Amino acid sequence: MGSTMVDSAIFKNFCGTERARNIWCDEAMLGYWFKIWIALAQAEEEQGIVPKGTAEAIKEVSDISTYDLEEMRQKVEETTHPCIPLLWEIEKRAKNDLGKWAHWGMTLQDLTDTAFILAMKDTAEYHEEVLEAIIKRLLELALEHKNSVMAGRTHQMHAVPITFGQKVSIYADELSRALIRLREDKGRILKLQFSGAAGNLASLYVDGYDGQAVHNRMAEILDIASSVAPWHNARDNMAEWAALLNTMCGSISRMCADLKLMHKQEVGEIEEDFPRGRLGSSTMPHKRNPDNYETIMGMAWCVNAMEGVAWNCMQVNGERDTATMMADWYYTPCINITASFCLEMFQWLVDTIHVYPEKMKQNLSVNRGALNAETMMIELGHKIGRMDAHHIVYEAAMNSYEQKRELADVLLDDPRVTAVFSEKEVREIMDPMHYVGRADAIVDDVQKTVGAILKK
Repeated sequence: MGSTMVDSAIFKNFCGTERARNIWCDEAMLGYWFKIWIALAQAEEEQGIVPKGTAEAIKEVSDISTYDLEEMRQKVEETTHPCIPLLWEIEKRAKNDLGKWAHWGMTLQDLTDTAFILAMKDTAEYHEEVLEAIIKRLLELALEHKNSVMAGRTHQMHAVPITFGQKVSIYADELSRALIRLREDKGRILKLQFSGAAGNLASLYVDGYDGQAVHNRMAEILDIASSVAPWHNARDNMAEWAALLNTMCGSISRMCADLKLMHKQEVGEIEEDFPRGRLGSSTMPHKRNPDNYETIMGMAWCVNAMEGVAWNCMQVNGERDTATMMADWYYTPCINITASFCLEMFQWLVDTIHVYPEKMKQNLSVNRGALNAETMMIELGHKIGRMDAHHIVYEAAMNSYEQKRELADVLLDDPRVTAVFSEKEVREIMDPMHYVGRADAIVDDVQKTVGAILKK
């Protein structure tokens, strides 16, 4: 029975994904434990530390479905130790008494930290796949709407014209940086933690064995990087991973807030897919809410809060303490599962988005031409100077607003304007379709640069 949103039988898909839960669930985590124990035994067999056949013997008893997790929970609570009850069971089951060599030279944190690294490796591959799909779709949307002129908004108010292609190109460029960071962090963060009780592998060196050689071979078997120094009490890598997830979700949350503004019925420029059968309210039958945009934003806030926990977990006392370990175990699955939801739900949103260019065009005129006040100021400034032009257009814009008249008509009443521009010229200057600058070049440049990133 689930008791939180993350593991709720009813609500879990509002804050997580099946693929992420399959990476971070108990069964998967125990599977990573066995993978680590098998790699350790293989590396130690090759060094002559444990008997031949130990790795195979552990592998033969590694089917998680044959273990009673409820019984394991009881024994963990009795012993207050997470892995010793399972090691006892391995000793009982492994052939030729070889189970007693499992976990040789290792400590609990070596096991759990490396299990997290393996789960993060699988999560990174998952996130890279989804990020690439999102970026590709955004690039498609940018080309489709390269010439869809819309109101650019600053402080949620009309500013100057832009294009929807420009807007989603910026999204693609921003998320391409998230993709680059993810790829870079995989090499820097996904490293083996195997260093024994206090970091120096004394448990192997005491008998004359090359502990670092075992470490390096384990890393090779597990297909992760080795560590030149232990990081069991240097948690900057875990904090960096949390920051990576938080930054990525922050970008997506910003985009959701942006698109949600365009979704408002008063704006109506885009719409979240809303198939028949989906409901927006228990009391208002008409509601077609942008719920998924808002849900992503809420879950991104949770990711942001958990990054703070990751920072706290850097404050390890000495070589190890339970406070940081327990906090690590709590937040690490949650932040990865929640970030996965933000990614996968955003992919669905951009895949199914409804874009309404005609409504964008219609909205260009809602403020009676004020969208092109800067255009007029620039053109008039060439004739009479920028500050004088700013003053004239400011007065006209305020009069347009207060008198509810078209800005072009108000400008044509001003002899300072008509002294330098004809009526035809004023109306051409005030056409928002001709004031989008390098919006089309932004689309083209992003197609080229981000497209190259996707091919790497």
